[in-house]
Amino acid sequence: MSKTAYPTRLPWQDRWNEPTLEQLLDPIKPKESHYKALTTVMAGLEGFEGIQRRILWAGQGWQWCIEYVLEGHHQTGPENPDAMAYLIPDPEQPFFAIPLLDEHIEQIPLRRVNRYIRDQIRSSKCAVNIHWCRWTPSAQTEADHLMDLIKRKWKMLTGKKK
Repeated sequence: MSKTAYPTRLPWQDRWNEPTLEQLLDPIKPKESHYKALTTVMAGLEGFEGIQRRILWAGQGWQWCIEYVLEGHHQTGPENPDAMAYLIPDPEQPFFAIPLLDEHIEQIPLRRVNRYIRDQIRSSKCAVNIHWCRWTPSAQTEADHLMDLIKRKWKMLTGKKK
């Protein structure tokens, strides 16, 4: 009798077993530049007052992802317009997705933000009145520009200055 070998799933693909943060990030570590930039943005997000990190299943498209949301906002998942950001830890191409409403985009001085940010905002897909902007930072400067956008969004949602 022969044994059938079943392919093992990466932790971010296994819907039935919630992974840890380390399990989600381990497959990205070999791509050192992506890993450093992503962890820089993650640390920056966690440095803002009132932001919580959650690991959630977001369906077949994003699978397990990391959601950053303001405290007190109990709605969860990709339909949440008040979410600060999502990290989708796809080992092939990990990315940050930042949902922006039209009113958020109107408050961003697009001429003054870096082209790396501006181009993605302008070309983002819009679904259910939410613009889904996504970036795959691979350098520290890209991570810094992304943090600038996140800081702007945080100020818009909280009305505070950091």
